[in-house]
Amino acid sequence: MNYSLRHFEQNVEERPLVLGEQLFERNAVLKLQMVEKNLWIAKVDDFEVELKVTPTKLQSATCECDIYAEKGMCEHIVASVLQLRRRLDQIKKNSPLKKTKNNTNRLTTKTILNEIEESALKRFVQEYASKDRNFALALKARFVGQVEISDNKEKYLQILEDAIKNVRKKDRTISHRGKQKLLKIIDELMQQSELALAQSHYRSAVFIAQSFIEKLTPILRKLNDSKEIENYIKKSFQVFHQLLQLPVPPALIEELWTYSTHEFTKITYRINEIVPQFYRLQRSLAEKLQSQDALLDLLQEFSLQMQYSDENYTRLLISRFILLEQLERWEDSAHLVKAHLNHPNLLLFVVRQAMSRKDYAQAKFLTERGLENPNVGKTKAALEDIGIQLAQLEGNQEKQALYAASRLFSSNQMKYFDLLKAAHKGDWNRKVDEILTKIQRSTYSLEQRDLIASIFASEARFDDLLDYIRKLRSLDILQTFDELLLKHRSSDVYKLYEELLLNYVKHHVGRKAAVRVRDKLQHLYNNGARKFVQNFVQKLRSTYPERHILMEELERF
Repeated sequence: MNYSLRHFEQNVEERPLVLGEQLFERNAVLKLQMVEKNLWIAKVDDFEVELKVTPTKLQSATCECDIYAEKGMCEHIVASVLQLRRRLDQIKKNSPLKKTKNNTNRLTTKTILNEIEESALKRFVQEYASKDRNFALALKARFVGQVEISDNKEKYLQILEDAIKNVRKKDRTISHRGKQKLLKIIDELMQQSELALAQSHYRSAVFIAQSFIEKLTPILRKLNDSKEIENYIKKSFQVFHQLLQLPVPPALIEELWTYSTHEFTKITYRINEIVPQFYRLQRSLAEKLQSQDALLDLLQEFSLQMQYSDENYTRLLISRFILLEQLERWEDSAHLVKAHLNHPNLLLFVVRQAMSRKDYAQAKFLTERGLENPNVGKTKAALEDIGIQLAQLEGNQEKQALYAASRLFSSNQMKYFDLLKAAHKGDWNRKVDEILTKIQRSTYSLEQRDLIASIFASEARFDDLLDYIRKLRSLDILQTFDELLLKHRSSDVYKLYEELLLNYVKHHVGRKAAVRVRDKLQHLYNNGARKFVQNFVQKLRSTYPERHILMEELERF
């Protein structure tokens, strides 16, 4: 890891970045402090984060959470880096300004441009562009809009093709550095597209958007991370949708219709998951031109002629279904669904449509049919959630219990236990034992661990909960439930805390371990266990006087 602190976000995937920004915005980063030169420690949601930095780079980062252990990055690290960057900016802002020399006589670019002749500048630019391909591409991208040629779309295609060739390696893949160079050209052209829209130069905006779609789609699989390029392709389709809201010449709308109905047949759009963008555009264009029937015929024709993966064929079916619904051809849409019940994603889409218009009878019928399909796959969870909603609307406790139980065992989420409990009829204690036995027989996971503990707590089975925590030897689970347990088994809780903490201290040394112990004790101290904490700290001081870092962390007690 060697990320720029200033541009850290560019190196992080979307999920940890979004979650980390949320943590940062709600001030979840606590106790950010430098423990050694260039080594910072922070506390985020009870997880310790360590950051090793230089003045401008993040050299390494670690977190105690399981997501970091699996992915090598997590939201806690993101939030800590954002907080650290703010801290460093504040330090820099408050530091005394360095004295600067008088720059009035410096030789600057502005000075040179003001002095030299235009012809000399043009000669220099031409010579420099012939030697530096990156400069030549940047020059073309900046001024392409001011150059008129016989085919104005072709000039944008040429620039993108040259830019892609410039960054491709011998195996035709594109490195991260190459992608960054390409993005500069793409961003320049996108800005020109936005300016063209603002100035009502609609064809220029269309040409740039089409060039992006045609040239960028084929390289998506040549990138390790294609997210940024995909976003520019999405923005290109957004340009088309914006045009449909503007007073655009009808001929241009017709051209877009012709373009979309011919271009989308290329296999590269199916391989790279761009087809759904074309379907949405085609439906909008068809509505604008009152050509829904023509589009239906087109999609039907291509469904018979083209080779589709199951996923892409389902997308085509969904597009046909939407068009039939728009035309109020209810019998045809129902027939389409009935003929393709073996496509779970189509079924899920139609069920959600039925739920949105409160057609609960159709939603129930299709949900049950979908769940009968042994190949329901990933849509099973969503269909079962809808099944729970429908059962609640009907007051059908048997169905609610059935779907809730299935979701409980597949997701390990406590909310489904509560839904199952609310609908269960019969001996509930016996049912809880059956549930726990089945969960414990499944593959171990943190979610499974937390669910079992939560069930014990919810059912007030405090002895079972304590035994379970003792078996797990988990300080984190104990801390999660100690407030509840202290009300009913306070002496057992303190005894277990002492046992687990002593065992932890015995087998863990260093700053990270000392801080973890300190935080657990601080938690207990804040929740009224002051006497216990003071006695325990005294025991640690007498047992481990040679552990200076631990003694330092315990000074606050």
